[in-house]
Amino acid sequence: MKLNILLLVAMAVAACGCSVSSDANESKNIEVVELEHSEIWSKGNVDLIETVYSEDFIGHFPAGIVRGYAGIRSGVEAHRTAFPDWTEVIDEIIADGDRVVTRFTSRGTNLGEFLGKPATGNRVEISEICVRRFADGKIVELWVHPDILSMQRQLNSEVSEFFTEPQSISFVGLGDEHMGIAAWNADGSGKEPARVHPPLTTPLGEIKHHYYGSSPDYDGIDPESPGGLRAKEAVCGFQHFIAALRKEGYELSDFVAKVPLYTPTEDTTGWSYENDIERRYLQDHSPTVFELRGEPIFQLPAGRSVSMADWGAARFSDVRFWGFTEPSRPENASQSSSEAVQRIASAFLGDVRGQRLRFVLDTLVLRHDLAFSGNGRVDGMIVEVTSSRLEVVP
Repeated sequence: MKLNILLLVAMAVAACGCSVSSDANESKNIEVVELEHSEIWSKGNVDLIETVYSEDFIGHFPAGIVRGYAGIRSGVEAHRTAFPDWTEVIDEIIADGDRVVTRFTSRGTNLGEFLGKPATGNRVEISEICVRRFADGKIVELWVHPDILSMQRQLNSEVSEFFTEPQSISFVGLGDEHMGIAAWNADGSGKEPARVHPPLTTPLGEIKHHYYGSSPDYDGIDPESPGGLRAKEAVCGFQHFIAALRKEGYELSDFVAKVPLYTPTEDTTGWSYENDIERRYLQDHSPTVFELRGEPIFQLPAGRSVSMADWGAARFSDVRFWGFTEPSRPENASQSSSEAVQRIASAFLGDVRGQRLRFVLDTLVLRHDLAFSGNGRVDGMIVEVTSSRLEVVP
């Protein structure tokens, strides 16, 4: 009994100590954020950058990603050149663990070039939200979400002018994470009709080809698979979508794309081969659905896609495969999802503003070591997607 009491006392003391330490860290983090607003952005005091930000800092801004001391210094100087009297006043601040969130009001007069556009002389006042992640008392990463529509109206600009590159979110589909694209032939004893694609003749010889493809979660191919690709990083834009995700308790990595069942041979509507580049034009028959933890958000309607391969390599392992979908307007698919996911879907579609989206698969890698079979499926393997993106097409 005495041992149990001592253990309980020790646990209580440890818990108390952790709470005090946590509260102290949060207070220090708040002081750093107050310095960031009042000195760096409001006064242009860039000498404090190394005090406030970590050396490996990453900043997610509407116009793109900023990295390191040089990146944030350049961003501050450029912004204060455009708005020499820029000030930021904190309206609300919340600290929780290694995160600090501020809601603040920014004001300034556009007296210099801003994102490649000449000065307007207009006075702006906007609301902003910033989420920061701390480590060792410094900001290592932040996400800024300004009211771009309001700034647009006050500067008489188009929203697209606030982005130096297309709004985009990067995705990956890694085989070791039970994701990617599953490819297989069928012997007819399972769900799919018997189809075996004949070997494909290439400049490097014959290779095994597959008749069917889909996300690994299709019909139990990999019971642990959540889908085909997961979001990795908001490269540019989508600030309201990211803010809505965090507000509702989701991470960007919960955002998953499902690859529907497709049959490359049957779906091929055109083919060309020139200068070692093979192009195959496919007609999709099912929409590509995007989900949050299994709940649909939106979908890209069935349309045409292009699959490409560069056969100019000396070895098959060096052949590059990639592809993309033709641009289409996203359709809301959240009607049967939870209210939280419906709000997130609304934020996403608001960021897109009726424009078209396309999915680009930049790099595909054949994982012969991730083979599968069963349920009538033969010659199965996983095609890994190491680089891809969902992007807005103006």
